Amino acid sequence: MNPKKSEKLHYKFENFMAKGGRSIFISLLILFFGGFLLVGLIRFATTLIFPDLDPFSSFFEHIWLTFLEMTDPGNMARDTDHSAVYKVSGVLAGLIGVIIVSMLIAFITTQLERVLRNFRRGRSRVLEQGHTLILGWNERVVDIIRELIIANESEDDASIVILSEEPKEDMDDAIQAAFPDSKGTKIITRHGSSARLIDLARVNPSKAKSAIVLASASQSETFDEKQASDAHTLKTLLAILENDPDHSINIVVELLLEQNRNVLPVFNSDKIISLNSWDILGKLIVQTSITSGLSVVYNEILSFDGCELYIHHDDWKGLSFYELAYYLKDGVPLGVCRADGKITMRPEKDFQLEETDHVIILAQDDSTIELADKSLVEDSDLIFSEKQSEPLNTKRQLIMGWHTVVSTIVNESVDYLGEGAQIDILTHEPTEHVKQEFEQLKALNSGVKMNLIDADALSIKSLEKANPFTYDTVILLSQNEGKADIERLDAQTLVTLLLLRTLAKQHPKEAQSTKIITQILNSDNEELMTQADVDDFIISNKVITQLFAQVSENPEMLNVYEEIFKEEGSEIYLKPLDLFLADFSREFTFGDLMMAAEHREEICLGLRLDEHANDPKKNFGVILDPPKDQRFTLTAKDSLVVLAEDAE
Repeated sequence: MNPKKSEKLHYKFENFMAKGGRSIFISLLILFFGGFLLVGLIRFATTLIFPDLDPFSSFFEHIWLTFLEMTDPGNMARDTDHSAVYKVSGVLAGLIGVIIVSMLIAFITTQLERVLRNFRRGRSRVLEQGHTLILGWNERVVDIIRELIIANESEDDASIVILSEEPKEDMDDAIQAAFPDSKGTKIITRHGSSARLIDLARVNPSKAKSAIVLASASQSETFDEKQASDAHTLKTLLAILENDPDHSINIVVELLLEQNRNVLPVFNSDKIISLNSWDILGKLIVQTSITSGLSVVYNEILSFDGCELYIHHDDWKGLSFYELAYYLKDGVPLGVCRADGKITMRPEKDFQLEETDHVIILAQDDSTIELADKSLVEDSDLIFSEKQSEPLNTKRQLIMGWHTVVSTIVNESVDYLGEGAQIDILTHEPTEHVKQEFEQLKALNSGVKMNLIDADALSIKSLEKANPFTYDTVILLSQNEGKADIERLDAQTLVTLLLLRTLAKQHPKEAQSTKIITQILNSDNEELMTQADVDDFIISNKVITQLFAQVSENPEMLNVYEEIFKEEGSEIYLKPLDLFLADFSREFTFGDLMMAAEHREEICLGLRLDEHANDPKKNFGVILDPPKDQRFTLTAKDSLVVLAEDAE
């Protein structure tokens, strides 16, 4: 059946109108001028039929009056003294004008609101260059921005661009609340999906200096949710490479599943870096449980505020690695990166530097790393200690809470604690899935005793029955698995911590030898944890986001941190000063402390003053990389921060 002409016309008109605002505007203009032409023809016909009634000397005046009556019906009053036929045409012009002009005004208002709404949504193309690109939005964003602002303080035109499916207004409000003063760093947000080429192109990825791709799920969520997050991350990675075919920018991606991290070599790019954030966090928690104060050291090293690690090249003037330490005006050498990319932390005593070597240096800033013409440290009559450290006393460990990081903590703890240790895990009403995972973990670590304890960490009676102060270390993790509000989880963690402190006051003698390590999710709650008199704490978002920010700025640093975090090789420890020195009757320079550590074939990064160990305003007593001539009055209770083979 062939369509009628009316159907064809209706179909074409419908398709024309479906094209959007432009078609509607053109249609309204045509309608307006059609009505204007109709009224004009009526007045023209009236002048021909009744020439004696024509009030004007020219027809142009009729046309002008018709236009005025259509655009402003108040002009109909100008036809009051004219004949009835002109009054009828004036009324007709006013009615047509009111209808069509109202439609035009409504359309223009709607379109203007849409334009303003698109501005608020961030639809325009970003013109920044050399910016840091953050793709996605999760609880890490604020901490990452905070670190990047600190890193950009010395730059004149620094910018951070965020592309997320979060509403732009919500992102802007959160950023404004967190950073009323961004210290010269522009923070630009755009709404859209990072996995869509058209959206990603708007944030100018090919001109960015680095990109950070955040996961949309957490490590504690279900396998399907983590798989969906990783799929979106990999799709985003493909979109970035499509916009940046030369692989010119550094890309740090957060993948939650090991199987998905293993596919990254397919992209054949050394610019793509994946961080297993929870694995790193688990290792840091264990290292902190072994060495009190270590979290403070890592918080400073990983932050752009304070001391940082740099990979530096210079004319080494034929110096050996350990001689170099005393020639640096600022900085402590920790390791060497050879031309073939091999990293050696804390090399052998007679390690000679080559011209092509890059040295890993802890310093206040890379601009302050400079070699002096002669040694800045004079030989001193130090009396070195011959005291031997006692074997690790930490043999019983209680982990409170259950999520993915538990497996890393257990595996790392076994490496440190050795055979015969006991690791118990306390969680409330464990599911069958948790019980199965626990049995698998227990089977993989048959050299240690393991128990799964069903107890409510939010009940003081349940906690008391668990006898937490019979353990050397209590590691307090977030208590829930799956999606949950991080503020609520942190509140539960804080309640458990306060309950533990209440029990500690009731049993002061037993609690004295137990160290409590607390993990929180929101770094803004750090001060609350400090007020709770915690011996040591790990801020998961803060530590990991610091690492994200550092690696995005300096990708080569990831290999350095991996060397430090792993159990094999050299790691950072805090060791009592009486292991290094036997006489405390004099003042010591930092250069003296470096020589004392070198005597034990260790590298001194700084020190911890025991009198300030519980004072957050004094950085818990930790001082890293002070001037080599700075003098300290020390006691046997103070500690050195050292890079060493082991904790003993």
